[in-house]
Amino acid sequence: LMANMTTDHHIGLLKKAGNAVVLSGDRHAGEISALSLGKKRKLYDVTASSFNRPSTLDGEENRLRVGRREKNPNFGMLDIDWKGRTVGMRLFDGNGAGISSAQTSF
Repeated sequence: LMANMTTDHHIGLLKKAGNAVVLSGDRHAGEISALSLGKKRKLYDVTASSFNRPSTLDGEENRLRVGRREKNPNFGMLDIDWKGRTVGMRLFDGNGAGISSAQTSF
């Protein structure tokens, strides 16, 4: 998703919003990506999938990836702290072991 969203128009809208988190799936792989929007703001993309059919693709490039890409069964979790105004993003393999994580404020 991240590679397809980097048009000037979409990024311009997101820069006005501050930090943003996009959730996506159905890629048969999981990863967290972060794009700097300037002024300490970032756009995060959390892709998590799937339990039913792992990816057969290896070596998919993503210069914005945080941590590693998981092609085997995986799932994601958001930890929202409404009082502290933070969002924690975590990606796990099918056994529940942590793969990658990121945190941002809102």
